[in-house]
Amino acid sequence: MNVIKKFTGYKQSLDKPALRPKAVLLDVNGTLFAAAAAAPAFKELGLNEGLVELWFARVLRDAFAAQAAGIFKPMKEIGAYHLEVLLREAGKKEWSRLTGVDAMSKVAAA
Repeated sequence: MNVIKKFTGYKQSLDKPALRPKAVLLDVNGTLFAAAAAAPAFKELGLNEGLVELWFARVLRDAFAAQAAGIFKPMKEIGAYHLEVLLREAGKKEWSRLTGVDAMSKVAAA
């Protein structure tokens, strides 16, 4: 049985333009960037490593919301904002001159 017919019910093949996708969406969250890999960077910044999951959840939430609203925001900007919030909430005065973008660069390099 034709694989396309089996999964879609269509008798056509992908050679026919009607079934060629216009775009392919890949979910890379947790694949190209594993949140757990950021734990050492969080520790270096003086943050509890357990905050990585909270930070990542906030980043994803805001990225999805921005996309749903038709607004493009780079993940680095969203991540930097939430990292800056966590640093402020934790009272990390030693990082007061460190911008969220600088901190995000440390996390992204992990």
